[in-house]
Amino acid sequence: QISQITLDSSTCGRTKGCLFAPAGCSTGNSCQMRLSYVVDGSDMVFELQGKPPSGGYMAIGFFFFDASMGNDSVSLCHDNTQMLAYNTGKSTIPVNQGTKHNLEAFTATNGETHCRIRRGIIGDGNPQVFNLDSPYTIFLANGVMHGAGVGYHLWNKWIMPHQRLDSYSTASNTASNI
Repeated sequence: QISQITLDSSTCGRTKGCLFAPAGCSTGNSCQMRLSYVVDGSDMVFELQGKPPSGGYMAIGFFFFDASMGNDSVSLCHDNTQMLAYNTGKSTIPVNQGTKHNLEAFTATNGETHCRIRRGIIGDGNPQVFNLDSPYTIFLANGVMHGAGVGYHLWNKWIMPHQRLDSYSTASNTASNI
């Protein structure tokens, strides 16, 4: 059963990492997208909150090599479902899942969408599924779906600062240097 959620920003920087887009927006309604992340055992738990187009998606991209689109591991949610994918240029290709990637919660109300994704930190060896125990440049985006396919995000994209995602853990409930 998938539960309903909202992203609680009151513990950002203490018990979980958070990113807000566009840069400089507050934690309130001025943000188009909000992301929180925390290690929970051998998993990374991501919460996304944002304002995608109706029936659209929200996505987190992990740039390992540079800060431009292409050769990126992607986690996304839309319409009460999730997808683990790989970007090749402007195409998003679903990845066969040997890596844990579960939608734990989803809510869409009044133009706001919230989802929680649990993803294994260490992938299944597929080079298109990045291990999450390294620093990455994070890319947040939202856009429309075309049937089961992911549409291009147009202007709804934000490149965030380079992050070490495993800096926050539910086990220690404290933050390390980020």
